[in-house]
Amino acid sequence: MRFGSIEIFTCDVEAQIAQRVRRSSDLKLFGGGGTDLRAGIDKALESRHNPDLLIVISDGFTEWPENSSPKTKFLVVLLGENAPDAPSWMESVSVARA
Repeated sequence: MRFGSIEIFTCDVEAQIAQRVRRSSDLKLFGGGGTDLRAGIDKALESRHNPDLLIVISDGFTEWPENSSPKTKFLVVLLGENAPDAPSWMESVSVARA
């Protein structure tokens, strides 16, 4: 299976427009601090591509949506040793920073 580009939404208190990237060097990060991932998650779910999988990368110190989306699975990558838990309806993994 070959993948083309993926859509990435950067988010702090607002979600930025989707970036289609093929290489990590294509990605431009915007914002920083005061994160409310509900805005980014909502924007991704409202995109025209109706994602099957949404991967969220965060330190976990954010507001989370209260409910799942019936058509989309979530994987949260929590960064840092003391990251708070993601909602129980999301799959999550923790990654300690090196």
